[in-house]
Order: sequence, then C-alpha cells, then structure tokens
Amino acid sequence: MHSKDLEASAKKIAKSLNLDLEVIQTSLKPNSSETEMREERYKHLLSNLKKDEVLPHRP
Repeated sequence: MHSKDLEASAKKIAKSLNLDLEVIQTSLKPNSSETEMREERYKHLLSNLKKDEVLPHRP
C-alpha cells in the first residue's frame, strides 16, 4: 500500500534540505513479514542506485 501522505511528507523534507527525491514503488503481498518487506525495499533501492551513489565496501 502506498501512502500519499508519507510521500508528500518525504518530498517536503527533501525540498527543505534542498535534496532530490525519487519515490521508488514496490509491490508487496498483503500480510508480508517485516523481513520480506525489507528485502523488497532493498532490492528496489539497490537496482535504482547509480555507481557514485553506492558507498565503497572496505574489508
């Protein structure tokens, strides 16, 4: 479920911080577990990052 109020709040905060904001839609099954929701969000986030947006991994 997409919250228009949450999206509007996020856009307002981003604008006040002079940041660009891209809303990434995800689709989840009803009653998904917290782990399933988190995995879905990360999958979409990582697939939308540009190379310079990813922090380098240091062993």
